[in-house]
Amino acid sequence: MKCFFNIVLCCIFIVLLAACSNEEALDLTSTYSFSHEGQEIELVYFFEEILNYTELEANQTNEKTFTKTVLEPFEEKSSLTTNELTEFFSETTNLNQLEEKTHELIDRQAELNETIEKAMIEAIDLLPGEDTSFYIIPVNPDDWFTINNMKGIAGAAFFDNKVLLIIDPAVDEEMIQHTVAHEYNHIVHMAQNGSSSMATVLDGVITEGKADVFANILYPNTQVPWLEPLTDDEETATLEKLTDTFDSTLFVEYDDFLFGNISANIPQWANYKIGYQIVENFLDLNPNVPVLEWTTMDADELVKQTDYRYILE
Repeated sequence: MKCFFNIVLCCIFIVLLAACSNEEALDLTSTYSFSHEGQEIELVYFFEEILNYTELEANQTNEKTFTKTVLEPFEEKSSLTTNELTEFFSETTNLNQLEEKTHELIDRQAELNETIEKAMIEAIDLLPGEDTSFYIIPVNPDDWFTINNMKGIAGAAFFDNKVLLIIDPAVDEEMIQHTVAHEYNHIVHMAQNGSSSMATVLDGVITEGKADVFANILYPNTQVPWLEPLTDDEETATLEKLTDTFDSTLFVEYDDFLFGNISANIPQWANYKIGYQIVENFLDLNPNVPVLEWTTMDADELVKQTDYRYILE
């Protein structure tokens, strides 16, 4: 879900262990790939590395264990930096819980493959793009925000058509599909527009709005927590803030929309909520614009064609 400036809106592993601690063989496959309409999609799981980490860390406390068993393999296989991963996943003392969650995900791996493949086929049919890689990692058991507030899944889109998915084994199919579609919309937008896709506060707001509208077109019955409607007072406060800061390139200005500002009556996730409203309004007024066109349209150009054009004045 995290996606601003360095595009994060906004999960990866290879087989190293041959058996569980009780010497039972693991049914582990590190990658799964498929193609649709000429696009190659790869899913890369990092379950093995996590199990390596929990086993080694349980036997000896060493601050380098996490780096050696998780961060370095992640960077090698994804070409993403360890800093990018540690924004979403870090060391934990709840090793038993992490191991349990990883094994539960291993048991669901065939289902995950099927769910993500189905979601990507539907997304590609609506919005053609480029080859895309998904890196999939179990949720950190300390990350209660993702587990509870995000319904068990978080995503991040990166340049070069890469998506990180952080997953709790309790997540349902609908949330996986919505998140995959959301992040894929980011990927297409970023591939077409480069760094200009996320240059300003308005870019960030509209980018998230586009992704959620796209996912909602595919999965209209999925209720996602970050799209609970704004109250009238919250909408007024959010739009006033956006009018004042729409062209800012300072991340700190975006914080109020992403994390909320109680004193200003701006709720958490206001960027998603107001972005969704604006993009929906655009489509109501411009129903014949193709999905690819509005997905890659500059934020200010899109806003100019809505009832919210006064933001730019």
